[in-house]
Amino acid sequence: MWSSSRRCVFLVRRCMSSNAPSKTIENDSLARHRAMMPLNEVYPYKQNDTWIAPNAAVIGDVLINYESSIWYRSVVRGDRNKIVIGAVTNIQEKCVIDTVPSLDSGFPATCEIGDNTSIGAGSVLRSCKIGSQVDIGDACIILDGAIIEDGAILEPGSLVPVGGRIPTGQKWKGNPVQFVANVSEEELKAITNKAVQIASRAAQCQLQYLPLPDEP
Repeated sequence: MWSSSRRCVFLVRRCMSSNAPSKTIENDSLARHRAMMPLNEVYPYKQNDTWIAPNAAVIGDVLINYESSIWYRSVVRGDRNKIVIGAVTNIQEKCVIDTVPSLDSGFPATCEIGDNTSIGAGSVLRSCKIGSQVDIGDACIILDGAIIEDGAILEPGSLVPVGGRIPTGQKWKGNPVQFVANVSEEELKAITNKAVQIASRAAQCQLQYLPLPDEP
């Protein structure tokens, strides 16, 4: 009977000499995970230049506009109300965006995100409205009915409570959030530049994700 060491050497040599194709991600042109999935006969809709990471999940009543991106392990779940994501907007890694059935205020319980906006990694958004040219830091929580107006900055780790409001051109932080300062012109330009740079990286990812020319 073989010793464990001799058996290991035999198995390694057998694998190295095998002509069978290896089952690696690099040469597998088909993703088994469904990045986009309908729910109750409602299909998500995206533009051709929208990039959704292969292990993200976009489900149900979701609209994603031009040059936007949903990054790795994020979930956008339009199962109870509609979710709209604007153009050149990025949802970074491990974010969760969903909705509640209704709001006590009587306003629509949709979730809307404007153009040129960045949602930091690990953030949670629920039935809220985010304006255009907004920078949401990592690990922020924005709850039901909250409104983040155009040109605002939310520092990492901040919590916007139910029905909270961040006015146009202001920077807030904390748990719960408190006013910090007005957003400068330089910071406003940086928000747009950040969104454009991430859109450019997403375009590169989308190109690399396509099957190689010699693949079926």
